[in-house]
Amino acid sequence: MNQSKEKSVSLAASAAWIMFAKLLAFAFNIALPFLLVRRLSQTSFGLYKQAFLVVSTSIAMLPMGFSMTAFFFLPRETEKKSAVVFNILLFNLAVSTLALLVLVFFPQMLANLLISDQVAAQDPQIRGQIVALAPLIGFVILTWLISAFLELIAVANQETKLASVFIILAQFTKAVLLLSAALVFGSVRSLLTAALIQGILQTAILCFYLQRCFPAFWRSFDWGVLKRQITYALPYGLSSLIWTLQTDIHSYFVSHNFGQAGFAIYAVGVFQLPLIGILTESAASVMIPRVSYLQSVDNKREIISLIAGAMRGLAIAFFPLYGVLLVMREEFIVALFTKTYITSVPIFLINLTLLPFSITLLDSIARAYIEIGRFITRMRVVFFVVLAAGLWLAVRSGDLRLVAATVIGVYITEHLLMLYKSSRVLGVERRDITLLKDVGKIALATIVASVITVFVRQLLLPYELKAMVLLILGGLVFGLFYLIAMLRLRVVTDLEWNQVYHKLERIRGKFPILQGSF
Repeated sequence: MNQSKEKSVSLAASAAWIMFAKLLAFAFNIALPFLLVRRLSQTSFGLYKQAFLVVSTSIAMLPMGFSMTAFFFLPRETEKKSAVVFNILLFNLAVSTLALLVLVFFPQMLANLLISDQVAAQDPQIRGQIVALAPLIGFVILTWLISAFLELIAVANQETKLASVFIILAQFTKAVLLLSAALVFGSVRSLLTAALIQGILQTAILCFYLQRCFPAFWRSFDWGVLKRQITYALPYGLSSLIWTLQTDIHSYFVSHNFGQAGFAIYAVGVFQLPLIGILTESAASVMIPRVSYLQSVDNKREIISLIAGAMRGLAIAFFPLYGVLLVMREEFIVALFTKTYITSVPIFLINLTLLPFSITLLDSIARAYIEIGRFITRMRVVFFVVLAAGLWLAVRSGDLRLVAATVIGVYITEHLLMLYKSSRVLGVERRDITLLKDVGKIALATIVASVITVFVRQLLLPYELKAMVLLILGGLVFGLFYLIAMLRLRVVTDLEWNQVYHKLERIRGKFPILQGSF
């Protein structure tokens, strides 16, 4: 029992390190879109979003989940660690080079993908801008895809704190480079150039790290290990590929049919998603190896308990975020993106519906249980077709709200089916609902704080305060009553309070000036 608790604490600590690093990384980069909407025209901002949409889609799709094999094989292939790492590096290099060659020699393909003939007829220059940037986009994909392995390999190698340092360092340099490019040059080409420099720097750090931890790894190619990695990665890679297509296809539909200005409005409407990804990926990165181990010893009860605990942790962050953004949605968009993007508010409202469903970490279960992974793969193929058909009809209406509603509807339906299948495989029982009692309390606290914030917002509206001032006041009111409700409902345990107290004590010990402060 004590050993189980120690592992849970260790797991939570690892997740906390990664989450802290990614939150800090998010803070470094959060200023960029706010600066760009003020520095670039709406059309140029749309072009920027198109370019980096292609980069992010490529980085998610091209590795086919192969990099994730590090989590499975490094603990098991102890004598073949260098081969595992080198195989991943070679695979990533091959697929990213292929993408580069396509964009260098066939840039018109990218322009046709992002812009329809109807949109191009209205602005003959629009495709030419994309064609001119295509090779640079290809080089960014090459360097970013290869260097993305840096964070993964550090976590897979059980160096969580070092992975946190890598994340913070990478995002800090990325923020500095991109913000400098935005301030000094204010062009999409300069932003892509800054991104390329960032990719080169991070790739150099990756090579240094691999050489330190896996000396002479480039001499360790092993065909047998590669075949085992491919066999393991293919099912998940296919599922990941379909998931990425399903996740990004709506953006390509909007870009293709609404042009750069319309895509800029839509992109602002789905702005909050990066923070969700940061938190869920942080938790998933440490959940996957733990769930995989528990599955290997057939300990389903511990998996259920582990998932419930992770849901509680994410709910503490996601539910209040959902509540405050739901109430202050207009102020949020105007304060951060100016009144130019006020038409993004309805899209933003629809997209917020994703937040409550993001607390479940089903990917860690799918990677541990082959039957769940296969079910999800088949289901995603079906839902991808459904989504594509729905988006085709939605864009014909010319209403971006309908596009967003189609995406959300398909996602929620798919998510509920995945949740049902996972619960059946794990043998979840009715009594297990008690494991989520704190999630219910957090939801109640969020509702209470939201209702009070709505009332306060209505009182403040006649004073015609600036959007940022109103957003800050609304956030403070929400935070105060959310905290009060959480305390009254006793969501935070005595053990967690003690952990906070001990951490504060450690901070006080390191800084004598704080003696007597706590």
